[in-house]
Amino acid sequence: MPKYDKTSSKSIEKFAKLLIWKKYSDFIKEWENKANWNKWNLWQFLETNYFNKKLDNKSEPDFQEAWIELKTTPIKRLKKWKIRAKERLSLNNINYNTIVHEKWNSSSFMNKNSLILLVFHLYKEWEININYVIKIVELFSFKINTQDYNIIKNDWLKIQKAIKEWKAHELSEWDTLYLWACTKWSTALKSLTTQPFSEIKAKNRAFSFKWWYMNYILEWFEKNNKEYTQLFEDTEEKWFNFEDKLNALFKPYIGKSAYDIWKIHKLKHISSWQKSYYARLSSKIMWAKDENSIEEFTKANIKLKTIRLKPNWKLVEDISFPNFKAEEIKNQEWVDSDLYNMLEGEKFFFIIFKMTTKTESAFKKLTLVERDKALIINKVVLWNTPSKDIEQKAKKTWDETVYLIKNNKVIITSKTINRKWKEKIIEKNNLPWKAQTKMIHVRPHTTNSKCRDTLPDWQTITKSCFWFNSEYIEKELWL
Repeated sequence: MPKYDKTSSKSIEKFAKLLIWKKYSDFIKEWENKANWNKWNLWQFLETNYFNKKLDNKSEPDFQEAWIELKTTPIKRLKKWKIRAKERLSLNNINYNTIVHEKWNSSSFMNKNSLILLVFHLYKEWEININYVIKIVELFSFKINTQDYNIIKNDWLKIQKAIKEWKAHELSEWDTLYLWACTKWSTALKSLTTQPFSEIKAKNRAFSFKWWYMNYILEWFEKNNKEYTQLFEDTEEKWFNFEDKLNALFKPYIGKSAYDIWKIHKLKHISSWQKSYYARLSSKIMWAKDENSIEEFTKANIKLKTIRLKPNWKLVEDISFPNFKAEEIKNQEWVDSDLYNMLEGEKFFFIIFKMTTKTESAFKKLTLVERDKALIINKVVLWNTPSKDIEQKAKKTWDETVYLIKNNKVIITSKTINRKWKEKIIEKNNLPWKAQTKMIHVRPHTTNSKCRDTLPDWQTITKSCFWFNSEYIEKELWL
């Protein structure tokens, strides 16, 4: 018999916490020589072997009397003993034919997921899943946080609206912030199903909490999350448009100079030569210490990027990604690569400053304070990389880069030039450069040629990274 009160959420949670530091295999009562235990049914394993429940296919929560849904989900260990969610959390399936008639408060999503018992286990690549160690067990409800509740509500309404408008086949992850309609099966043929009001078939989908939102939940459970700045507290309106909210926040500052903004916020002025100057300035507009302390940015994986425009509306420079290591990138597959995950998984909030001088050379002749007065905020844009560009353009650059590195075909040449009475070594290589590409190219991420990366053939190269082509970003942002 169960050693818990099936009508009490506290009793169920208390009993579940006895799982911590145990393996799933510790609760095998009678070994059945099965090979089909996989990551999708560990929760079923707990239901039958730990909670002594019978499995069913009902739409109600797993612990119906206490209104609790049981979910198991993996975490992974990073450097310095930090942990992160390994993946998004899949919730209930979406029925296209019934969701169009649902109301939020009585929806199948709310019925299933208002209160979730989360069981986090430590993922190990070479370990069979029933030997995973359970690390964290907590009850979670997004209804506790008013802002999360309202954003998730509006995410659900946006998904429902798309299905009502015959667009279930066009659903995109970037339509929403925290809640997403993820695809359910890997094969396209198997995943297709009918949708209401349309003859076009759409992929089967399930609601899920996005990966970065799961990371925030995990931080909260670990009680090591720092103090965040919440941008928007009033999110009660039916259609909460995050982009419109951001634009409204920055609207009073459009046309204001960097110097004006420091004065408006009564802040101590710092010199614009500092690397993070414009990012810090932009964070102050949002009353935040920096972009990493903004709650909504963390939960929705939004990266703040400040860019400067010349008087002729051209970007001052290309936009860089973090350095890559040749030894790591050569062993990556495209869909698991750092570049793919950054392009596919991040939104970018661009804050665009424009020079008001007649020419760029005139701007460079100004003092640092004069430059601040001659550089104004022109516009802000919340943007994500189009999926077709990721697959058709970025992948081409990535594939060529990996091919050259992996097959020892990187050719490095150098020449010495005299510049201002000093000799300088100019190094070049045959990795995809800007003129060859339409979206992303490769070049050094540092001006210090002594910062080196070792290739598989033991050549060394200046530490490099992928860069967005400035012309591509100009076109995307309508500059």
